[in-house]
Amino acid sequence: MNEELSQDEIHDRLFQLLVKINDIFKQHNITFFLSFGTLLGAVRHKDFIPWDDDLDIHIPEESFSEAMELLKAKLGNECAIVDQSSQQITWDIDTRLTDKKTLIYDESGQSYEHGLFIDFFKMKKINKFNRLNYSILKIMDNKINFASYKITKFIFILIKLLNKMVYLSIERLSINKSLVISDRILGGIYEYEEVFPLMLVSFRYDSFHAPKNADEILREQYDNYMNIPNPENRVKHISKCIWSDR
Repeated sequence: MNEELSQDEIHDRLFQLLVKINDIFKQHNITFFLSFGTLLGAVRHKDFIPWDDDLDIHIPEESFSEAMELLKAKLGNECAIVDQSSQQITWDIDTRLTDKKTLIYDESGQSYEHGLFIDFFKMKKINKFNRLNYSILKIMDNKINFASYKITKFIFILIKLLNKMVYLSIERLSINKSLVISDRILGGIYEYEEVFPLMLVSFRYDSFHAPKNADEILREQYDNYMNIPNPENRVKHISKCIWSDR
C-alpha cells in the first residue's frame, strides 16, 4: 500500500481513533478531556490545528490504568500501547497509543517504526508545593529507563530516591490537593473547582470534553493562543506519514 497521507488524511485517521476512544471511555465511564495542542485546535479552529499531527488527552490518575487496559483490549488489533519503560518518549508523556496502520518519518527521512500517535497524560493530584518535585520524579524515571551507563543510572536512581523522600513527606502532610495539567517542569497547577465540571467543545464533527478553565490553561501554555503563529514557528512532529502494510 505505502501511499503517503496528506495532512487532511492524517487528521481523518487521528479523528477516527479519537471517536473510537471516546466511545470506549463513555461505555466504561472513564473521564478524559482534550489538552495541549488538541485543546488549542478545538478552541481556536473547532478542529485540529491545521499543521498538527498528533492528539493529546488527559485522564485523571485514578482512572488511568483502567483506561489503558481498555484501549489494549478494544484497539489492540490496530494500535499499540507504549510507555516510558518500552519506548523512549519524552518525560512528560505517560503513555502513547500508536497506530499500526500507518508509519511515520522524522525530518531526516528516518522511520520511527510506528505510526501516528495519541499521547496520554495523567492528571495528578498533588500538594502545590510539590510541583517541582513531581516533575523531577518523572524526569528521573525517564532517564533511569534509558541511561546508557550503570554509573549514570545509579546517579539518577539516587536523585530520584532523595527527591521521593521529600515528595512523600510533603504529600503525607497535605490535606488540600491541586491538579497538574501541564507538559512543563513548573506551572499548570489548578484547583479542582477550576477544572470541573468539564465543558464540551466542538471538534470536527463531534463534541468532546475540555477543562472548565480551558482559556486560563491555554493562556498559561501558549500566551496569546488565538493568534496564529508565523510559519517558521509552527511545530510538527513528523515529516511524512504513509499507510503501512505491516
